[in-house]
Formats: sequence, C-alpha cells, structure tokens
Amino acid sequence: MRIHNELLRSILILSLIGLVILPSGAMESGNPALYNAYNGLDKLGVEDAWDMGYTGEGVKVAVMDSGVDFATPDLIGTQARVTNASSPYYGWPLVIDIDSLAHYIQGSENFLVQSQYADTTSTNVSGYQVTGTSKSGIYHIGAHPDSHLAQFYGQPIKVLLVDERTPNTYDTVYVDLNNNHDFRDDKPCRKGDEISYWDRENDGYPDESGGMIYFIADGKTHLPLSEILYGEKAKIPKNGELIAFEYDDSGHGTMCAGIIAAQGRNIKGIAPDAKIMPVRNSIESDMLLYLLTSIGSDGVPNTGDEADVVNRSGGFSYLFNKGADEGSAFLEYLTTIISPSTTIVTANGNDGSGYGTCSSPSSEHVINAGAIYDLWWNNSSYSGDLASFSSRGPNALGQIKPNVLAVGYLAPRVLPLFETHNGKTAWNDMGGGTSSATPHVASVVALIYQAYKDAHGKFPTSEKARDILMSSAYRH
Repeated sequence: MRIHNELLRSILILSLIGLVILPSGAMESGNPALYNAYNGLDKLGVEDAWDMGYTGEGVKVAVMDSGVDFATPDLIGTQARVTNASSPYYGWPLVIDIDSLAHYIQGSENFLVQSQYADTTSTNVSGYQVTGTSKSGIYHIGAHPDSHLAQFYGQPIKVLLVDERTPNTYDTVYVDLNNNHDFRDDKPCRKGDEISYWDRENDGYPDESGGMIYFIADGKTHLPLSEILYGEKAKIPKNGELIAFEYDDSGHGTMCAGIIAAQGRNIKGIAPDAKIMPVRNSIESDMLLYLLTSIGSDGVPNTGDEADVVNRSGGFSYLFNKGADEGSAFLEYLTTIISPSTTIVTANGNDGSGYGTCSSPSSEHVINAGAIYDLWWNNSSYSGDLASFSSRGPNALGQIKPNVLAVGYLAPRVLPLFETHNGKTAWNDMGGGTSSATPHVASVVALIYQAYKDAHGKFPTSEKARDILMSSAYRH
C-alpha cells in the first residue's frame, strides 16, 4: 500500500495544529462543561489516518523528560518492552534512568539525584501484614522512593518483594498504596503486569500511583545499562535487594506521553497505539541520553531496544552558535550516521519572539517544534496564530527553525495521579508551550513511520520522515 493523498492531507493538518482527540462517551468521565465547549474534532483530519489504520502501531516513542506515570488511566498499557528474546531484560519495560543507576553504582548521596530504586535489603516485616504467598517464607521490604507518596501520607510507604513461584526467586512486588500496613489488599506487580496503582473508588479509574517496576534484583543480572556505562565497575545487586521503579517527578513527562499515546479514558492521543519508552532527564548529559535512546541498552542500533522517535520537550536557549554548537553537531552525526532511522523532535523554546532565539539542539536533521495558539475552543481570537513566546530562528547556520508549528496553548493534557489523587480528574486543558507542541509533532512522525513501513517494508530515515512532515504542512 502506498501513502495516499488522504493520509498526506491528514499529516498536513496534523503537523500544523496537532491533536488530542476526545472519545465518544468521554463526557461521562470528564468535565461536561469543558467538553461542551470543545470543537477541535471538526478542524482536524487525524481520524482519516486512523480510518486507514495508522495509529502509531509498531512505533516506539521515547519521552526524554521527567518520567511517565503509567498508572494514570490514559497511559496504562502504553509502555514499550524489550522484545529481544536473548536479552536478560526480555519482556520487561524499556526504561532509561542513568541518574538512579549512577546513584547506585557510585553510592552517591548527591542531593541533586533522586534515585528511583527501592532498597529492599531488609527482611524484617514486623508491623506489616504480609501476603502469605512467599515460597521460602522470606520477604524483602523497603521504602518506596517516590517523595510524592511520602509527602501525601506524611511518611514513606513500604514495598514488599515476594518469591511467589519459586523459592528465593523474587518475582512479585506489592506497594502499600493505601498505607494500611497490610499488603494483602494491594495489587501484585510482576513482569507483564508491572504497573502499581490503587483504585480507591473501585470504578475502574486508578487514583494513586505506585509507579512501574522494570527490574528486580536476582543476584545474577546487571541493572539495565550498567555494563555498557560502567564496565567492570558495574556491581550486581544481591538477590531480592533492589527494585527499579519508573514514575514521574514533575508531571511534565506524563503530559508529553499523554499527547502522544493517551488511551481515551479521559483524553486520547494522536498515536494511541504507539508505545512509550521513558527516558529520565539527567543532570549529567542530554547527549548521552540521546545516544543511549538511539542505540538501546545493548549498544547496537536496530536491535529492537532503541526508540524510533525521540520526543524532547526541552532544550538549551543560552548556548551560542545554536545549530553549530557541539550538541547539535553530535545529533547531526547521530541521526545521519549512527542511527539514521531514529527521528529526534525537540522543543524550539519559549524565549521568543526575537530572531535567533531558537534552542539547541537545532541541527538540520533534528525536527524543531514551535508553538501556535489553540485551535481547540470556540471563539478564540488567536486560533492558529504563532504564539508570541515561541522561539524563532534562524540558527547559526542560517537554517530555518522551527521546522513546523503545533498547538502550544490550552491543549488537553494527562496529569500524573500525584496531582489529583483521582483518576477521573487526571487531566486538564492547560497543556502549553513548545513543550506541548513537541509531542504533537512527534506523534505525527509516529504515524508517518507506520504508514511508511506499510508502504515500503521498513521505517524511514530521519531525513525522509522530516521531509514528509515538512512537505505536507501548511506554510505559515
């Protein structure tokens, strides 16, 4: 099947204004007054792409950000997984978190690093009612690392690690999300069902998030990425003494992931069948994260553990020679030589409106997203206009930046559960900035990837994806 003109028209519309579709019946679970005011559907053509079967299926989108709350109702089940059967992490979610790894390997107490690992060295479960399901009778227990939970309850809550199938093989995690010191009423989490949550009202909408597990120490397996980053210094945690969690520190990453792949419980994403690979921001190096995201944990591109599309809703506006700076030059090499089938989409920045205000990276083969005002609500006098705050180019090489514009003001967004403690209200209409525009564009690229593979049997190069995107967009 070739990419039809109808799909290109859908992409044309999408690349200008973006989309978060509201599903039929959503008024029952969302805000009726807000939905009554919503008129975005008649201005968007994404349903044409969906009708042709293009929903982002088979595409992995990395969200390089603050983390993702996969327990919020719209993101359950959207996590990308390791598909290489020979990998020691086969079947587990794909997660990159080099700061937590550094904290563990180096034993650092650096207050700037918030580790998302739980230390379950202790086997003293006194004061807690355990599940009664341990094959060995030995449980491991520790504090959950999420400070939001500790703040909400006034104390750290506990996690329990249990060997439920084979003695001394720890495979199941319980999080005491109701803080009643009884793990018997908590959701079991294990490979294939890794997301911890508590549905307080039992209405099908989780209300509290315990994050997502992606590694349980077995005494034999290195933490993901530890060997490639630390070599002989990479230490293996002892059996049952560590659990790696993934959760959102601030809500920013969950917003981006929701715009891409929200499942329609409250809102629906542009590429709802794409899978999300969380890449937690690092205080060390964005460029290292881009590299690891593009080549995967095995260090080899195109082996299935790397992202196809990278969403980075951030950048560096203070750098000189943007477009010719070191980071931009590195990403040009990465996207053309090392991993040409990985497309990187970054925010152009909110430092407009002056010329040359674009953020780095802004190299030729990186897609930079700028922001327009909303096209979502009735009687908006600025609909479709370039947002005053949106950074402009050209970059230091004279290249036009941003490449495309998308909604960066008043877009529906998903919220992490620590903000609402109620699954039905875990969204609002306040998504904004080029941070919001970027996942709109990355989502469209995911649709392009699926359509291109359907037509040609392989994903496009980043250059091809960028050209399809830009050639099908309205000129502003």
